[in-house]
Amino acid sequence: LAGDLPHILAGDWNIKPYSTSYMLLTTGLIDRGDPEYPEAKWGMEWKPTAKAMRSAYAESEYGEPDFTNFARIRENEPFVDTLDYIFLSDEWKVVDVKKLPKREESGGPFPNLERNEPSDHVLIAADLKIQ
Repeated sequence: LAGDLPHILAGDWNIKPYSTSYMLLTTGLIDRGDPEYPEAKWGMEWKPTAKAMRSAYAESEYGEPDFTNFARIRENEPFVDTLDYIFLSDEWKVVDVKKLPKREESGGPFPNLERNEPSDHVLIAADLKIQ
């Protein structure tokens, strides 16, 4: 969509850092042996055409966060994992990212309640500049 213009894709992606979708976004490829590799249909093989993007947190001194989502429904086990990302095209340089808590420092599900924010996601942020 952005062509050769600098671009950023950020938000709640609902994908984990070790998932096939994350690999597609960050490498532009999916291994043919991956169970999620698209099957050929109507005589056509799938070929990825997306350019790889970089995760701001993965490029920072902190790496991908321990978690960005900590949710619990009723008595079920909590869901704790990284689902939120800031993906960047090559033109961006990561100056810094907001340091995030580890899960044991979060206070449990809904880690923002002490600030009257009822979200089950923590805020992610990055300082960026065009290279």
